[in-house]
Amino acid sequence: MRRPPIDARPSETGDVADALVRVLDDAGHATGPWDPRAKPDLLLTGLRAMLTTRVFDGRMLTAQRQKKLSFYMQSLGEEAIGVGQALALDPADMCFPTYRQQGILIARGYGLVDMMCQLFSNVRDPILAVRCR
Repeated sequence: MRRPPIDARPSETGDVADALVRVLDDAGHATGPWDPRAKPDLLLTGLRAMLTTRVFDGRMLTAQRQKKLSFYMQSLGEEAIGVGQALALDPADMCFPTYRQQGILIARGYGLVDMMCQLFSNVRDPILAVRCR
């Protein structure tokens, strides 16, 4: 897939919207015009975070459908947005997602158990611990 110039008009990028942009080849090497020239370790970290987000989403959506959670907003198909944002910014930079922050938290190493405890609103909910002080 071609990579349009950064100053391209939206009307000039219609073909990109419906295509798969692939950065890593089957051997895990960044190739082609979308190569971010990032270290392979960073790209693999991003891929792992996106896959972890996808699995986490599936499990939490199942829990929500079983009425174990009151609310869960899945990020299916949008994992790269949060993960890419988290990895592109400095770890001390703030992110302002509305929903779908799972990828940001996972990419920044936040614990999955802590995320689940907050969603289940149980005694290990980190937000509850702050409110009870």
